[in-house]
Amino acid sequence: MNGSPIIVATGSNRVNTTGRPALTGPSRTGTVITTSIEPGVEFNLPNAGSNFYFVLATAPLAACPSGGTWNTYSQGTGLQADAQNFFDSLRLRNDTANAIVFSLFIGFGGYIDNRFIEVGGLIQGVLYSTYDGLTAPLNDLLIPDLSGTEIVDLNGNVWLAVQRTALDIFNADSGQAILLKNSANNRNVANVTPLSGLSLTMVSGDFRIKPPSANINGLVSEIYAAVKPSLLTPLA
Repeated sequence: MNGSPIIVATGSNRVNTTGRPALTGPSRTGTVITTSIEPGVEFNLPNAGSNFYFVLATAPLAACPSGGTWNTYSQGTGLQADAQNFFDSLRLRNDTANAIVFSLFIGFGGYIDNRFIEVGGLIQGVLYSTYDGLTAPLNDLLIPDLSGTEIVDLNGNVWLAVQRTALDIFNADSGQAILLKNSANNRNVANVTPLSGLSLTMVSGDFRIKPPSANINGLVSEIYAAVKPSLLTPLA
């Protein structure tokens, strides 16, 4: 040591990114709300604040503070206004075709978040057994998109399905093919030949299987990105 003073850095990256000085007087904080919103639904959060920030969002959401305008926000984005221009409530709208799970900070002051954002802790892949055996029904076998609804996994656990991430069909029959059709327009999607399988990833919408003229052996499973309902914040 040469006796020189040790210089200590006074800066930090864990500060309000707007560069405003820290509050020196009484202040109000905020809250973090974690919940889901169904497709096409709009609701109002009666929470006042000067800023909001989407800690997590499985898809972009439209948001409009009271007295403001609608804009679309994705995960890791938000709005921060001057404390004098605070809003009394915040409206949210889901303009997508699937349910959206989000975690939202809303309140006063700056929300600090320097994490590498990862949704894996909240959203999980859940296997849903659609049909554990195929026969020859009088009507088509329906495969509806269960996004936005509750599903039960193989262990009996209840989940909120956010988005279908895979549709798997295995044809265990040695002689009959399985014809997969789109329910919306009746178009053929795939013909699963005997003793083969088909996996469609990130596919949404309703499908159906056209039954053959004879009994057929096969399996249909789906995988959904899902969240446990107990982790969501009940909204009044």
